[in-house]
Amino acid sequence: MKSIVVFYSNRGNNKYLSENIKKRTGSDIFEILEVKKSSSLSLFMYIILKKKAKLQETNIDLSKYDHVIFIAPIWASGIAIPLLNFIEKEKGKIKSYSFATLCLGTPRVEEKAAKQISTLIGKDPVAITALKYNDVLPENEKNTIKASNNYMISDTDYEAFTVQVGRFLSRIGEV
Repeated sequence: MKSIVVFYSNRGNNKYLSENIKKRTGSDIFEILEVKKSSSLSLFMYIILKKKAKLQETNIDLSKYDHVIFIAPIWASGIAIPLLNFIEKEKGKIKSYSFATLCLGTPRVEEKAAKQISTLIGKDPVAITALKYNDVLPENEKNTIKASNNYMISDTDYEAFTVQVGRFLSRIGEV
């Protein structure tokens, strides 16, 4: 099966996840880039005002792939707008897909993400997983805005997620 990891990462955490999944699967990889990196104001405009992200032009052809592994952060309980805008443009070329995120871990995040992405693409994901960094934070930092805004994944933190990533990849036949 020919697969590709397609990801958007604003601060680098989901890029880290994407690169590790690429290493484990041998998949191709493609990064969605904005014309101008999102600021706090941009995030507000995307989330509250439903503004579209301005993405850099791409020449990727998803129809060449049997499976697409989408990876992006979760913003205000929804998948990051730049990934959703990319999918909107490319959805007719997607044969099969899965979704993964490295996020704080709000309640029912997998369920909400699955509904959002399947509604957009018109078919259900093969697999979905949310690696919740709230699970690896020290007790005094759990569920805090400051920790959420400042979190950067480390190799040690990622090790805590390797079993979950392995289960995700096995569900899509990539292990």
